[in-house]
Amino acid sequence: MTPRRNSDSNIPEPTQNGMGNDDLRQYEIDGWRVGYAVQIQGIGFVPVGNARRVGDDEDGNLSPFVSDEDSDDCGYAGYQSIPSGPDNEEETLNGEIDETGEQEQEANGEIEENETKPDGAVVQTDEKPAELHKKDIELNDEKVSIIRQAMGGLNLPPPPGKMSKLNSSGLKRPSNDFVDIEMARREHWESNTGSEIGRLVVNPPEKGKASQVSFISKPSTQNQPSSSGSSSSASASKSIPEEHTFIIHDLANQTMAVLVEDKTVLKEDYNIATGNLAVEGKIVKRAECRPLANQNYMKMKVDQMLRNTKPKQQVIKLDRAENKFKPKSVHEEDLARLKQKKEGAKTVRADRDVLMNALFKAFEKHQYYRLQDLQMLTNQPANYVKEILQMIAVYNSAPPHKSMWELKPEYRNYTLTRIRSMVKHAVEKKTALGRLGKITQWGVKQLEHATPSCMMYTRAGHIPHLTWDVAEKWLDLKQTPIYQFPIQSIFESREIIKKYNKGLPSFCGMPKDASVHLCVLDPLIENNSGYNETTCIAFWLGDGAGKRTINAQNYRNLVNISGCDSFDTLVDYDIPRDSTQKKFSKAMDRKQCFTMQMFEQDAEVKGSALISLGGGPNAYFRRRCAVDNGLKERCEGFSLELHDYFYGNEIDKVELKKILEETFAPLPPSKIRFAPGPFDPSMVFFLVQQGIDLFDSTFAIKMAEEAKAFKLVDDYPHSDAFDLVDFHEAKYTDKMTPLFDGCPCYACQNYTRAYLHHLTNTKEMLGMILLTIHNLTEYQKMFELIRQKISNEPEL
Repeated sequence: MTPRRNSDSNIPEPTQNGMGNDDLRQYEIDGWRVGYAVQIQGIGFVPVGNARRVGDDEDGNLSPFVSDEDSDDCGYAGYQSIPSGPDNEEETLNGEIDETGEQEQEANGEIEENETKPDGAVVQTDEKPAELHKKDIELNDEKVSIIRQAMGGLNLPPPPGKMSKLNSSGLKRPSNDFVDIEMARREHWESNTGSEIGRLVVNPPEKGKASQVSFISKPSTQNQPSSSGSSSSASASKSIPEEHTFIIHDLANQTMAVLVEDKTVLKEDYNIATGNLAVEGKIVKRAECRPLANQNYMKMKVDQMLRNTKPKQQVIKLDRAENKFKPKSVHEEDLARLKQKKEGAKTVRADRDVLMNALFKAFEKHQYYRLQDLQMLTNQPANYVKEILQMIAVYNSAPPHKSMWELKPEYRNYTLTRIRSMVKHAVEKKTALGRLGKITQWGVKQLEHATPSCMMYTRAGHIPHLTWDVAEKWLDLKQTPIYQFPIQSIFESREIIKKYNKGLPSFCGMPKDASVHLCVLDPLIENNSGYNETTCIAFWLGDGAGKRTINAQNYRNLVNISGCDSFDTLVDYDIPRDSTQKKFSKAMDRKQCFTMQMFEQDAEVKGSALISLGGGPNAYFRRRCAVDNGLKERCEGFSLELHDYFYGNEIDKVELKKILEETFAPLPPSKIRFAPGPFDPSMVFFLVQQGIDLFDSTFAIKMAEEAKAFKLVDDYPHSDAFDLVDFHEAKYTDKMTPLFDGCPCYACQNYTRAYLHHLTNTKEMLGMILLTIHNLTEYQKMFELIRQKISNEPEL
């Protein structure tokens, strides 16, 4: 939108503001139009009557903007309320209002002097409708003196012409004493949206005086009652002045212009985007709207002053005293109970069969009851009710229905649909190189997971150095993972997890429906010897956080609040090679005691149990531990404690093979066998040959945290060797080649060895992220090659 120029050649005569024809013509050439900007809340201009535009023809034909309804000799234009919204295309000028200490006035509208806008602005006429100018009340000097004396000591409100500002939602309630007029005006204009609410009269200038402008409200809408207004606004609407005058002031030391915004092309973006901006015009006048100081207006102001001087709280004399009700300490039912007690009345025990039928009827409505509730329902002594309950119901001592009674299974008319938590593992093929299997259920979750494989090691519910977004995007996992969760990272937060009451995976933000295995010891944290006690075991939190101990009861509570699908049981791992036979025997006794306490008869344990099997490097005690603990009813699999054979230790494979044979001999072959710990590719393939089904990914994490990357040889597992690259070494400073050729992982495809060496030396976090991605990808590939190798072997 561009500034509109007036093409009419008839330039107005010089006006009172001192501007001649030459000046006005120059304004027209520059695209400006001279006039005053008058703002009135919610009002826009519509031309009516004989209001003419400068662009009308000389024959007196009215322009398309002239209304035919009021074509009589009236020289004023009509006003209408402008509805808010995108459909309103009225163009307005924002005029400046006199700043004399009162609240600043904003409004929308424009009055042009001696000429009009092409889109329907109002022009002045030569005729003045006398019928619209009411006669002012005659005030002599004596009356004026009395009024001034009466009002001299009062704190007068702002001038009545000061209107409140507009906001985005329309008119805002003013905070001065002129509330009644402003609220009534707003209510009248809102209730007459789209219709005429008054007339603007522009009188021609007289010699030595400026043009006289006044606004006259339409009588039909002036005194309409408000539908939603208060009583004060309703009373004020009866005396609102109908005529207001405009005091026109020159702008001496200010230069202001008006911008217009065209949003017609925005369509659906009308309320969120900015339209085309253009300069509409220059502000040359400011107007102040004031009602005429007639008798009605002065009476209204006096009423307002009287109301404001009245105190908000007044003392009222009461004709009679009010009723006061004192609280009762003893109610009628309490008196009746005391009376019955004094008379010696006792509850008579009902017949046993009658009470039993009443209890059965109660259990038809609800599955669980407290003893106190059943006592109130049956109106029988508590001991008598408990005696019958012990015959037909069971008492729950564990959450979620702790301290409540439930019918025994033989008396129930419903069946429980609870899915049993278990680990379903089937051995599909057994060869000299190991066995192939498939996991179809882990806990209560259904999945397809081929073995041999590994769990995904986590720390505090996350794969170390990776966020879940990075892991999901850059880790190419070939099958549904099972996550390993050591308790060290959340042990100090167990009370918070219990209050959270949504399980450990949800608390840590793990993927939805993830299969999670809870284990006692973290394979990457070293546990010192000599700290286990008779009833508990010791473990270390890592990073210098110190030692903690846990017994079977506390561990059972942690398993129940964790919400994990499976868990390891406690085991006494502290059996060095030089231990005596007595120490071995006590360790086996403690392990058996831990298992018995974990699965006490009345204790509820949620999740599938992988029984931990220990015994140190002694084959005899390995077999004894398997016999004493591995044949339990709750056993869903086995977790082997092999910390003496982790990566970095001297490993006797002959000894390891013997103890594994003794361990597996008495155990059912279909149960899954899990060996947690950082085992290198050579050790993994050896353990697979001994019958291990499941490992964890701690070796890949351990190598990444040591700034190392490993790569399997091309003929793995025919050759169990692997290459190891340590990025601390200076020889990789100028190696601009990928980490490993042919590796499909994100790190090898996008980064060089020199860059990994730089990240390692500067201890940048990105270095561990890239190495973790590569090592986990290579570790997953290792198990794929092992499964492929076993599938090609003949079955035993």
